[in-house]
Amino acid sequence: MGLGIWASLDLWLLCKKTNSVMKQDCLLVKIRTKYLYMRSNFRIYICAALILFGLNLLAQAQTAIENISSKNPHPTSYYSEVDRLLSFKSIVVVPSYDNVGGVYKNSVDNKLKELISQDSSWSLAELKLPSGKATYRADWFDDNSDYTKNTILGSHADALLQAVVTKNSSGLNINLTLYAKDGAPFIVVSYRDEKTFELNKVNEIAENLYHQLKQKLPYEGLIMSRKGNAVTINLGQKYGLKVNDKISVAQILSIKRHPKLRFVTNVEKEVIGQIIVTKVDTDLSFAQISFEKESGVIDRNAKLLPIKFIKYNQPGANMLGSIPGIEDGAQEWVPSPSPQFGKISVALGISDYRISSVDLAGGNSFESAQSFAPTLKIGAELWLTPEWYTAFDIQKSLFNTDNGLLGSTPGTLSFDLNRYDILFGYRYSITGNFWGPQLNIGLGYFLNQTHVTDSAPVSFTSTEVSGWNMQVGGYFPITDDYKTSVGAKAKFVFFERYSETPVDSGKAATQFNNFGIYVAHQISTNIQLRPEINYGITRASFSGAANRLNPVRSTDEKFVSYMLGLDYLF
Repeated sequence: MGLGIWASLDLWLLCKKTNSVMKQDCLLVKIRTKYLYMRSNFRIYICAALILFGLNLLAQAQTAIENISSKNPHPTSYYSEVDRLLSFKSIVVVPSYDNVGGVYKNSVDNKLKELISQDSSWSLAELKLPSGKATYRADWFDDNSDYTKNTILGSHADALLQAVVTKNSSGLNINLTLYAKDGAPFIVVSYRDEKTFELNKVNEIAENLYHQLKQKLPYEGLIMSRKGNAVTINLGQKYGLKVNDKISVAQILSIKRHPKLRFVTNVEKEVIGQIIVTKVDTDLSFAQISFEKESGVIDRNAKLLPIKFIKYNQPGANMLGSIPGIEDGAQEWVPSPSPQFGKISVALGISDYRISSVDLAGGNSFESAQSFAPTLKIGAELWLTPEWYTAFDIQKSLFNTDNGLLGSTPGTLSFDLNRYDILFGYRYSITGNFWGPQLNIGLGYFLNQTHVTDSAPVSFTSTEVSGWNMQVGGYFPITDDYKTSVGAKAKFVFFERYSETPVDSGKAATQFNNFGIYVAHQISTNIQLRPEINYGITRASFSGAANRLNPVRSTDEKFVSYMLGLDYLF
């Protein structure tokens, strides 16, 4: 600016002294002066810009220094390949295996999938077998780690769950195995029982094994996300969390496997921080990090340890202690006793009873019937072995019906029908499963008694039929879970004996047959609903001397019983 002022002053003096200078020279001088002025201003602008730029750099440097001072200048990276391997969130269930023709397979599969679907910390993945493998063998998952690994990766899962059910001479064995992403078994839980065969019982065992497997995991839950010091976890009210609960956060460092079976026997882990729950929902919760070992080490998929410690009673008290995650006052899960000895049956219904074709010596006939005769049936069956059994049945009917003989009194007769059966039989299980399809055959003794009111002249007599009988039958499940089955039986009598009171029509030749069909539906482990229909016929023909004034030559006694009963299996 100063250079411009002095240049203008020199120009004015020069023009003042030399009037002879040409106007063109003055114009050139003015142009030069303008150039000098503009160059001077440009330099000033450059200097100002440089000063502002320097101040800006200084401010940024100051901010960076402040930011660095508030953070760890040397952050530590806590990385564990084993920890990542054991982050189980998505589980694929492969179809179960059993050696009894798939008796338990579908039921156990459905139970495991149901449990995973209801689990807040696990989700169910869709099974996709490795390319080119449409089928598989159950032992491949143990013997071929690569196959197991490819199955897990192809199903986009974190782990694979498989159940194996085998029945042999030592009883029923159930193994539940969880495989990790490396294809090796991680947790194996087992159950063995010499007398368990019932399908409902097996489902209860599978559910119990599932909870045992979850308890063997080296952690309870996972950190799902982190923003600042706020985290979301996959545990909620279902787990028993509440606001202000403190949860330790850990990282898995290493695992030790069984030298032969390869499942995990020991897990080494390190606590890296702690969180405090601030809000609880049903399946997830929100928390704040109260402290951590290094800045940022608590991150997504960090492992949450149990919030309840194991407590031991004082010496002399119950040494079972308490189980983490179980509320105070809860009792240990004990499977319902499986039926082992036999069953007791009670049934009520009605019978359609008819006596017809009673031919008198004089050629006349009469008959009587009752379509709604109340009937009670009580039975018991004792299983001596899984194959051999013995059974006892009593059936009783009481009713009144018209006296069919014209002129005979009283006009209404009371009937009391009693049927007794004792049987010793053999049961053949077609598939080797006690509750599966079966055939049976038995031999026994029976007694049928019909007591009727005396009449004059005599119309119907009280009779008794007894003898040995052979019974054959079958039992076939109609549902995959074996809860509903249909059965049929037939009874054939030989060496029978027939008698009448108070009078008889001579020597009797009899024919007795009985057929029945039924449906058995299992309501619970020990209760079955059993509707059944039974049909019986007793035919007798008489010959020889009789002490009855109006002797008969033949009788037909028929009944059809419609019963609804309950079986208690014990």
